[in-house]
Amino acid sequence: MIIQALADYYDRMAQDPASGIAPIGWQDQPIGWVVRLAADGSVLGLESTYEQAGKRRAARTIRVPEGSHTNAITPRLLWDNPEYVLGVAKEGSKKPEDAAKKQASFVQRIKDLGLESLQPVVLFLENNPAGTLSQCPGYGAFQEDVSALITFRLGNDLCTVCEREDFKAAYERQRLASLATDGRCIITGNPCMVTQTAQAIRLRNATSSGCKLIAFQKGCGFDSYGKEQGANAPIGEEVSFKYTTALKTLLASADNCYALGDDTVIFWSSRPSPVDDAMALFCNPKKDDPNAGAEAVKAIYGAVVQGLDVHSLSEGRFYILGLQPNAARIAVRFWVEQSLDEAARHLHRYFEDLSIVGRSEDEPIPLYLLLRAVSPREDTKNLPPQIAGDLFRAAVSGTPFPDSMAQAVLRRLKSEAVTPVRAALLKGWLNRKNFSHERRITPMLDMDNTNAGYLLGRLFATLEKAQAEALGSVNASIKDRYYATASSAPIAVFATLLRTNMFHMRKLAEGRRIWFENLKGCILEKLGSIPAHLNLTEQAYFALGYYHQTKAFFTKKTDKENEHV
Repeated sequence: MIIQALADYYDRMAQDPASGIAPIGWQDQPIGWVVRLAADGSVLGLESTYEQAGKRRAARTIRVPEGSHTNAITPRLLWDNPEYVLGVAKEGSKKPEDAAKKQASFVQRIKDLGLESLQPVVLFLENNPAGTLSQCPGYGAFQEDVSALITFRLGNDLCTVCEREDFKAAYERQRLASLATDGRCIITGNPCMVTQTAQAIRLRNATSSGCKLIAFQKGCGFDSYGKEQGANAPIGEEVSFKYTTALKTLLASADNCYALGDDTVIFWSSRPSPVDDAMALFCNPKKDDPNAGAEAVKAIYGAVVQGLDVHSLSEGRFYILGLQPNAARIAVRFWVEQSLDEAARHLHRYFEDLSIVGRSEDEPIPLYLLLRAVSPREDTKNLPPQIAGDLFRAAVSGTPFPDSMAQAVLRRLKSEAVTPVRAALLKGWLNRKNFSHERRITPMLDMDNTNAGYLLGRLFATLEKAQAEALGSVNASIKDRYYATASSAPIAVFATLLRTNMFHMRKLAEGRRIWFENLKGCILEKLGSIPAHLNLTEQAYFALGYYHQTKAFFTKKTDKENEHV
């Protein structure tokens, strides 16, 4: 289903001239160096396409014929690395003698086109290209570029040879003439030329130059029934091109791709929708302009956030793919496919679960803030493994939040503040556990909640507030000294805290003393006895009770609410 959905995405994007997606047989590739040639094959210049993009230099992206390297000698057409173009072996190469063979195959592939206008390129390549280029200004910087890719430009042309119209026509004729069939594609069911090795795709945080979504290691026990490599899962070259191009396009899009810890998440839909987008509210606080592929997804989320009738939207499918780089293959962390209506309901529930006093209802908590709240020192580089992907998948699938996320938040609270975002995460986690015997957590203080952890959290906040009013600013409040123990083993500290509170009460005005005593009595009456230990769920309730009660102290109360306390 993943391959088919990506191929369908490519087909839809290819019908839109404004999409800029590469047609079949082509790919968009960053090319760092362009050799400008005269009609006789002499070099007019070695030009760098690198430009400063933020903190790093980036090469210009040029549309070139599709091509990838395998273990065999496989030259790309009119663009490649110095080993294929110049015949210069890589430093540390195990087979430096193969460089000459690779360069010869590169030249032969150009000759096979039979295009007269490419004769200057052939003349250059057949007459010591490495020695000729070494005399050009800028060759030193070229030598230092370990990932250098080279293509050509003729005379006064403003475009590269790969962008010339005569080359495009000749290449298309050659490509169509080479089409043959040697199997049947498992995606379309049609006869096809089976792809033996898939294209490598570059993922963020990948240690290698690229990983493959589908790969069978030759001769290592992954082959079956006498088949090798791609024949084990036959996918036609056309479908292979479509899904890899779609995947590269989605990964390069700021609208369709988000980084979640070590995971990379992409999303798209089967058709666009006219409703305003709101995906930025979920993953990124910045407003972005959706492209044709992301519009439907963002539109349905916008309908949820704005409270519109989501059932009036046109039917369609919504896809989310979580990927993680591995040694040589791309690991699929999760795959979600659902209708747009389902996506709307799930995200609507997500925003409701995370609504909390202290944050505006019109300001849904973006995902990156949730991840920072879980991370040590709010640095997502130190994020516990897999939490990001698990949280994302739970949000878009309507499933429970991972227990590891709650554990990570509670660890933070032992030494850090109970922030609105951390409280919201615990509230969402508790609500999604779906305990039949427990009431749903409200965004603000729930005076009728009788959970022991929640009541103890409220009591702890009350004692802290009384201390603050009695003593003012102190070096270490009871929150600083006792929160970690009170939230896990309350019986060990609450006797001491209640006894100390008696001294604090003596320093308060009579009206405030009576008010605090009434509030403590109301909480202790519902609590009964103080438990010896609190489990994970009760610790989450403790944090929420503490947060709700603290916020309530700074919220103007109605007469009816005052009567309850």
